[in-house]
Amino acid sequence: PTSTTAYSYKATDSAFTPASQCSLGNTVTVAPTLIVGAITPSIPSIDNAQSIILTAHPTGGVTPYSFQWHSGTSATCTSDTTTLGTSATQTVSPTANTYYCYTATDAASSTQSSPTDLVTVNSILVAGTVTPSSPAIDNGQSVTLTANPSGGTNPYRYQWYLSTNTVCPSSASIATTANLLVSPTTSTYYCYTVTDSSNGNPALSVTSAAFLVTVNPALAAGPITPSSPTVDKGQSITLTANSSGGTTPYQYQWYSGLSPTCSVDTTQLGTASTQMVSPTSLTYYCYRVTDGSIGGPTASATSVTDLVAVSPALVADAMAPPSPSIDNGQSIAFTAKPSGGSGPYSYQWYSDGTCTVPIPSATSSTYTASPSSTTSYAYKVSDSAYSPSSVCSQGNTVTVNSALIAGPISPLNPTIDNGQTITLTSHASGGTPSLSYQWYLDGTCGTSILGANLSTYTTSPTVTGIYSYKVADSAFSPSSQCSVQDTVTVASVLAAGAVTPVSPKIDNGQSITLTANPSGGVTPYAYQWYSDGTCTSAISIAVSSTYNASPTATTTYSYKITDSATSPVALCSGGDTITVNPALLAAAPSPSSPMIDAGHSIVLASHPSGGTPPLSYQWYIDGTCSTLIPSAT
Repeated sequence: PTSTTAYSYKATDSAFTPASQCSLGNTVTVAPTLIVGAITPSIPSIDNAQSIILTAHPTGGVTPYSFQWHSGTSATCTSDTTTLGTSATQTVSPTANTYYCYTATDAASSTQSSPTDLVTVNSILVAGTVTPSSPAIDNGQSVTLTANPSGGTNPYRYQWYLSTNTVCPSSASIATTANLLVSPTTSTYYCYTVTDSSNGNPALSVTSAAFLVTVNPALAAGPITPSSPTVDKGQSITLTANSSGGTTPYQYQWYSGLSPTCSVDTTQLGTASTQMVSPTSLTYYCYRVTDGSIGGPTASATSVTDLVAVSPALVADAMAPPSPSIDNGQSIAFTAKPSGGSGPYSYQWYSDGTCTVPIPSATSSTYTASPSSTTSYAYKVSDSAYSPSSVCSQGNTVTVNSALIAGPISPLNPTIDNGQTITLTSHASGGTPSLSYQWYLDGTCGTSILGANLSTYTTSPTVTGIYSYKVADSAFSPSSQCSVQDTVTVASVLAAGAVTPVSPKIDNGQSITLTANPSGGVTPYAYQWYSDGTCTSAISIAVSSTYNASPTATTTYSYKITDSATSPVALCSGGDTITVNPALLAAAPSPSSPMIDAGHSIVLASHPSGGTPPLSYQWYIDGTCSTLIPSAT
C-alpha cells in the first residue's frame, strides 16, 4: 500500500456447502519513507581534547529506530568502517578531523545511511600574548592592545580586565573587543579572557597572563649642555642632549641656525645624543627627541636653543717689551699680549722660549724678571673657552749686560794753570749701550753744566772746581750712576822770572851761579838752561833751578821752566847776559922795594889790570894779604 490500508480476508472451505468466514480487518499503516536526516551539529568544529555529542535525525519509517554509528576519514559513509555506538546520539572526542555517519533501521526493517558529518578538530585554544609586548608609553599617550589567541575555533569572544597587580582576571572588566585602546596615567596590568566558538565540550575559555603597560613621565627635551658655551674659531665642541622622561631609547635630530627659535633653525645635523660642531660664527643649536614609546600620538619634544658663541682664534702675541736689554741687578716687567680666544685668560710664564720650563707662581698677565744672565722668556695663555685653548708665545730674549759703573774721571784730581783748558774724561763701564752723559759742577751730580753731555768735558776754569758726571745707559729701564768727584785745582799763571843775578859781569876764568826765578804755575817745576837768550841751545844736564856758568866770553843765558800742571806749561825766561872781562891781575906796588928813613912816609901805589871795574882795594901789612890795614882801602 502507499497509504494506510485496512485489510481482511474471507476464508471459504471446501465443504459440500462451502462455508465462508470474513476475518477481522487488519490495518496496514503505511509510514513515510525512512529518511536519515543530517547529523547535528552540522560540520562542527571542536578543540583538541574536547568532545562533542552528535545527534542522528532520522524521520519517516517505522519507529522505533535502531542506530549504528561509524567514523572514518572518508566523506562516504560506506567507506567509514569504524563502528561506534548504537544510540541516537554519539559522543566523540576526535584528535583529528574525522567524518561521522550513522545507519538507521526502523521497525519495518528499513535501513538507511546518513550523509557524513565532518568534525573539524582545531588545536587547543591558547590565550597568547598581547601585542605590543610589555609596552611602555608616556603619560598622556594611548596604546592599542591587541589580543593574540591561537588555536581553538574562530570566532573568538573576549573580555578585557585591568589590575594593579598580576592577579588576572580581576573584577575590573572593561572591553570585549580584540583590540583595546587604553590611556593609563600610571603603570597598569592588563589581561584578557578568550572564549572560542567550538561546538565541543567542555566549553573552552583561557586567560592570558597579566602584562604591564608601563607609563613613563612625559618626554621632555632638557637643555643642551654645555649651556651657552664659547669656543675659539677653529675649535669643536660636543653638545649633549639631556632628555628626560619618556621611554628609552631616544631618537634625536639636531638642528642649527641663526634663530633662537628652534623651529626656524632648519639645518639638519646628526641623530645621536651628542653632536660635535665647529661653528665659525655665533650659531644656535637645538634638538628634537622622539622616544621609544609605542603609544600615540608619537612622543616628540624640542629643546630650547643653545647659543654657541665663537671667539677669534686665541693668539699669544709677542710680549712687551720686545727683546729688552737690562743691566745685571735690574728687573724688567713683561706683559703678555694675548688676543682672540674667550676671556678671562690664565697665564703661565716660562724661563725659556718654548714654554718648557715653567716659572713657579708666575701665573699673572705680567711677570717681573731679574735675570743675572741673558735669558729667553715665553708665556702660555689659556682661555676660558668650553674646551680651553692654550697657545705658547714666541720667545723674548732679555739681554743682561754687566751693571753700569760710573768709573773715576781722568785725569784724577788734576791741577792746571789759570788760563789753561783741561779735558775731563769719563770712564763708565758695563750697562746697556748706548750710554748718555751729563757733567756737573759739583761732586754729587747736583748742578748740571749746560750742554756738557758727552763722554768728555773740556773746561777752562779760573778757580779750583769740583766736577762729576752722571752716566745713564739704554736699558729698558735706564740705569744711571754718578761718578766720584774730581777736583780741578787752578793755579796762578806760570811766569818765568828773570835770571839772577841780572846781567852779571865776571872775570875770565870765573864761574857764576845763575838762578831761575819762576812763579805761579804748578810745582814742582822742571828746568832746562840754554846758552842763548831764546831757549834754543840747551845746555846738557843743566836741569836744576840754578846753573853754574863759566863762560870765557860774554854769553847770554836763559832757562825754560815747565810746571807740573796736568797739561804742563813751559815758558822761556828772558835772556841774561854775563859779561866776561879779562882776568884781574894785581901787579907789585910801586915804588918797587923802596927804602925810607925812619919817621918818613912813602906812598905805595897799586897797579891792577883786567878784572871788572870798578875795583876796590884793601891794603895789608904783610906780603900775603893776611893782616889788613884798617881804612886802607
